[in-house]
Formats: sequence, structure tokens, C-alpha cells
Amino acid sequence: MPLVDPRLQWFEGSLRQRFENHCQVRILEQVTGLTLRAPRRKRTTSGSLPKGPSLRGAWNAVMAATPTSRNCAPSGTDPQPPQGGSKVKDSALRLRQQVPPQKDLPRRALQERDYVQEPHSGRPKQLSSSAPFPEYLNLAHAIVEVELCTKQEDWRRMGEVFRSICQSSQHPNQVERISGRIAIALLSESKDKLSLPFAAFADTMCQTENEDNLIRSFLGRIGVSLMLRYHKTHQWAKGRRVVEVLSIAKIEYSTLKGLFGNEDGASRCYLVTVATELFLLSGSVEGALNTLRENKWFLSSRSWPCEPADLESRTRVLIRLAEKTSHRDTLDVLCNLPGLKEPNEMVDVSKYSRLFNSHLQVCVDRQTLPVASDTVDFMLCKNLAVDHAMLQILIHKLGKQNLWLRAREVFRHSVSVGYYPGVSAPPGFMSLIVPCRLGEVELALTFEMFITVNAAAILHLSETTTSCLSITLKRTQSCESEYLSAGSRLLSAACIPQPKLIIHYNTAVNASQEQVFTLDISSARCWLRHNHLWANEVWTH
Repeated sequence: MPLVDPRLQWFEGSLRQRFENHCQVRILEQVTGLTLRAPRRKRTTSGSLPKGPSLRGAWNAVMAATPTSRNCAPSGTDPQPPQGGSKVKDSALRLRQQVPPQKDLPRRALQERDYVQEPHSGRPKQLSSSAPFPEYLNLAHAIVEVELCTKQEDWRRMGEVFRSICQSSQHPNQVERISGRIAIALLSESKDKLSLPFAAFADTMCQTENEDNLIRSFLGRIGVSLMLRYHKTHQWAKGRRVVEVLSIAKIEYSTLKGLFGNEDGASRCYLVTVATELFLLSGSVEGALNTLRENKWFLSSRSWPCEPADLESRTRVLIRLAEKTSHRDTLDVLCNLPGLKEPNEMVDVSKYSRLFNSHLQVCVDRQTLPVASDTVDFMLCKNLAVDHAMLQILIHKLGKQNLWLRAREVFRHSVSVGYYPGVSAPPGFMSLIVPCRLGEVELALTFEMFITVNAAAILHLSETTTSCLSITLKRTQSCESEYLSAGSRLLSAACIPQPKLIIHYNTAVNASQEQVFTLDISSARCWLRHNHLWANEVWTH
């Protein structure tokens, strides 16, 4: 066996140790943001010594000069330099086996530990003698662990490492830097295309609901960054699974910021919209609805303002969602369009009338009348224009299906906001004017209202009174046949209330050539006695 010069062995081991220490110092500089390597001193002599070979050059020279030294080293000596591969990886393996004690720091770093440079300036800064260098070493160890876990795709181990960092570190800005590294690692393509690295990572990070707030906060911020990136790259399924993981962990991701600079401007409204769209475009309509409801359809507040672009995005997503949901859920979605429940100067709500009228027509055509009546009621409350033809069809169908409570609510509300200007029945006047375009159900409801508002006068009339209640059918159409058919509808409408009303047709007409009818007072009094309890509640309040 050939002999190797012991001095060469010592030189090789020394270089290897210096290289590992150099790598550790570089990692420490990245973690702490400090410059631990002192600047080169300027020589004051006129002649400078020639520069020696660099560390890497010296290493390569030794390796080239002693190709068999790896096999000839006596037992008990330092391990030889790594053969091939990444030197940083071999340094990482050493760190993974044992965190080096403080005495293993490079000599220059130990000498300059109390006299380093401030970041972004050339001014020296005196460090405290109790500066937490062991903590920095732990962070350096953790960074190397993260890099190894990324290469090995060991996401659970990465979660354990990051969990230990959050529990031991006292510097959130350093944890934030590592969080950014982890977010980038979790975005990398894994061998298993169907798996989501973030799911295994979060499962290890968040083991209980009562987890440390710092852990939950940074886990949420990592999730927000992943969610925004998957949304930007149209990876809907992966983004949806990220939101599901955050929801299962009960992390309020909408109140958190991403880790990267271009994500700071994302408002809470936008994050909720992105999460909703991830569910919607991945095929989960129910998930999209649940996301909005869990976040209480949040748009903006003083603490969480939003931009006009955020409102436009929310409107676009809600309109698309409304096309895929049930009639009741569609109404819920439309009612939460921006600017409706909370007035907003940036939104013109009148443009929503078309959407609501389209939904109203669908509900009426498919006989989902309770949803249709709720749609009209909401539109009237928000001053959205209702298609009058659809309103009449709805009231007619409600009456024909014996949904009288809803029919009365819709008709009363419509009259109060001016949709039936021709209907006039002021209290104390014993006459009623109705337009000829009203249908049977609308006429029957008008009779109920007329009798109820004049209940006091009707009940106090004697049985032998000659007074009468007159009903004038006002002309609103030029076609005579349509006007005559309206008279027939009026007589038929008198048979709808229970008990029935008795209406007589007078042969005489008024000065405007309009038909005048007479409502029998005894039948009106009989109807009041049977219905005065609910009638007062509906028509006089």
C-alpha cells in the first residue's frame, strides 16, 4: 500500500473543514441578514504579496494530487472530502447529523461576531455578547433540512422542521423568509402528479386546533401564496385542495397576506373571490357556495377595503355561479351582488334588474312560485325595476295555486311602491276605481283591500241603508272588446273571496263612458266578519 504524506492528509482535512464552515457561514448570512465575513484589509506596504489559490482551487489541487488518498488514509483521521456531487449537500448531511457547537464556527466569524456590518450600509454595528448564534445555527440547519426534504419530496418531514422553527424562533422575519422558501418548494413538480405536497405538509404542521398562533398564521400565509399561484396558472383542482386543507384546519385565510411581494395588494374580498372561483372552475358548485357563506359573503369594511377591480371580479364570479345553482341558491347569490346589501358608491345596482328579471321568469315558468315571490319582494325593497307582465303572471299563478298569503304580500308591496297607480281605494270613501287591465286575482285582492280599509264605515251601516259601495272600471285600453272582457273578469273575481262577494252591474255609465258596478254591503259585511283578523294585519299595516 503506497504511503501518503501526513502533511498532505492534514492539509486535505483542514481544507474540508474550512469549506464546511464556509458553507455554514453563508447560510447564516442568508438567515440573519448580517455580514459575518469581515472585509479584506488593505495592505499598507508598497508591494503586496501574491494572492494564494482560492479555497475551491486549493481543494481541486489536493484532490488532483492525491487520487488514492481516500483509500490510504489511516484510521482515526478526519473523513476525506466528498467524492463528486454537491458540496452543499454533503455539508447539509453533516448538519443533519449534528448541529455544530459554537466552537465549530469559522475562526474569522468568531473573531468578528461582536463587530459586524449592518445590512444595506457600510456602518459597523456592535452585537450584544448574548447574540443568539446557536439559534441562527438551528435556523441554518433547518434551511438545509428544507432543501433536503424538497429533493427527497418528504413533505411531512418538512412540516416537522418548519414546526420546530416556529416553536423555537423568536424572530418572525426569519420565519417569514423560510416560509417563502417552503412555499416555492411546495410549488415544485413532484413525481406523484396527483398528490398535493401542501396537504401532507399542513397535516404535520397543524396537528390540533389549539396550535400555536404563529404556526397557524404562517401555514395560512403559505396556503394563500399557493392558492394565488395555482389560480394564476389555472391549476383549479390543486388550488381547490389548498382551500379545502385550510378550511379543514379552520384557518381564516381571507385575513392573511401572501409571502411574496406581488401578493401584498390582494384584498380580503379578492381572496374570497379566488377561493370561490377555484371551487367553481374545478366543478364544485357546492364548495363555491360554502366558501362564500363561510366568509359571510364578505366584500369590504373599514379594516379590509377593496378596489373597484375586486368588486368586478366578485360580480363576474357570482353571475357565473348563479347560472349553475338551484333556484333558491341563485336568488341567494344574486342578493349578495356588490352594492345590494351594503350600498356602495362604486356600484350601479340598476344594472342588476336584467339578472333578477331573468331569474324571475325562470322561476315562474318552472312553477317555483315561492322563490319567484321572494325575488320580487327583494327587487321591490332594493328599487330594482320589475317586469310588470311577469309580476301580473306571478300574482295570477299564486292565486290559482291557493298561495294567497304570498299573493297578498306581493300585491300589497307592489301597490305601495307604485306598480298599480290606477288602483285607488282611499279610506273613508265608499268608491273604488280599478283599471281594466287587472286580472281576476288582482281584482279579488283589490276588493279585499277596498273592504278592509272601509271596514269601520261598512260595519256601522244599518241593514236597511240605501248607501252602496261603487266600483268604477277605468278605461286604459282603446280596444272595446278588451274593455268588455275586463267587465266580465270583474264579475268573476267577486266569486273568488270566501265568502263570496255580490257585485251588480249598473246599466248606466259615467261621463267618461266607463262601466260602474255596485258592491252589495251585506256581502261585504259578511266577508269582514269572517276575515277581519288577518285582513287588518295584511291591508292596513
